[in-house]
Amino acid sequence: MVVAIVVVAVTVSIDAVVLIVKVAVAIVVKLVVAEMCSVLWAKQTRNPATPNRLEAKCSKPMADPSPNPKLESCGASARCHVIRAPQRDSWPWSEDPNKVLVLLITWLGAKERHILKYSDLYTKQGLDVLVVKSKAKDFIWPRNSIALAEQIYTVLETEMQDYDHIISHTMSVGSFNWTVLRMHMKEKEHADRICSKFRGQILDSVVAGVGKGGVLDETPAKGQQEIHALDRMVHGIVVAKKLNPVMQRMTELVCKAYFFMTKKRTVKFYEDALKFFREEPLKVPTLFLSSRDDPMCDSFVLEKLVDIWREKNVYVSIHVWDSSPHAQHYIHHKNAYESLHEDLFKEIFSSAAS
Repeated sequence: MVVAIVVVAVTVSIDAVVLIVKVAVAIVVKLVVAEMCSVLWAKQTRNPATPNRLEAKCSKPMADPSPNPKLESCGASARCHVIRAPQRDSWPWSEDPNKVLVLLITWLGAKERHILKYSDLYTKQGLDVLVVKSKAKDFIWPRNSIALAEQIYTVLETEMQDYDHIISHTMSVGSFNWTVLRMHMKEKEHADRICSKFRGQILDSVVAGVGKGGVLDETPAKGQQEIHALDRMVHGIVVAKKLNPVMQRMTELVCKAYFFMTKKRTVKFYEDALKFFREEPLKVPTLFLSSRDDPMCDSFVLEKLVDIWREKNVYVSIHVWDSSPHAQHYIHHKNAYESLHEDLFKEIFSSAAS
């Protein structure tokens, strides 16, 4: 009897400790991921009187967004809002701009002033933009991304039904939420009426790697180190936070421990989502934007993915800068970014007005 009581007590204690560790790890990882992109942005928005080396490489500074964009909340989701174009006279294509909607799914920690820089790409042409803010919890616990997908679907179906054309522009983990949305709509009985409206997509700073949680399931070439996609994500987080070497190592271990303990509900879902992303591309004109020095994206893997999609008869263009920070290509390469953006629109709206 005594032995049985001791065994039960020990078992309960172990379960309690495991639960506490899981909760602690989840909290730490959530805080780390939430800080990632805000830190990246902070490095580039310091006092202009003391620019760093990356800022010195930038082209001329970005102009302020077009005046008076009108922001409207969405009734079906607090995570979504619409930025209305102040005018539509600048639209150069034959399609009615009132019927074209841009779905902008942001990176983690995106602030409104930064979102406006990107939405201005569209509102200055006369297009409305549906903004969806990505949060750390979407990636940390995929069920949250599924819940967000249902909200976006509801918004598109009930509040954006008057638009005939939808162009998606996703950044960093926003591309993960975009993929989950497409997976979610595949299960919907009447989602075709929305899916048929998709006309093009821009995939900016996609998190890409191989192996565990990777876009491609393959081993590296002989002599090259194998870096799993999840490890790449974790490394990108700690590098962005500019921690000292000891704290970097500790943070990486905590993140890896969390994904190990929750792999049936996290890593497995990532692998399923990435398989869907790889094998079932949206067959519309597509633009990938990346850089060689992005710690969260293996650009060579991305180029292989482009080849796979092209074999599936998808129109894909890709631009890889030699040096450009994650999710900040527009800040550092404004003219090239806008030119690539314009080329994609030409492909999408082939019946453009002269």
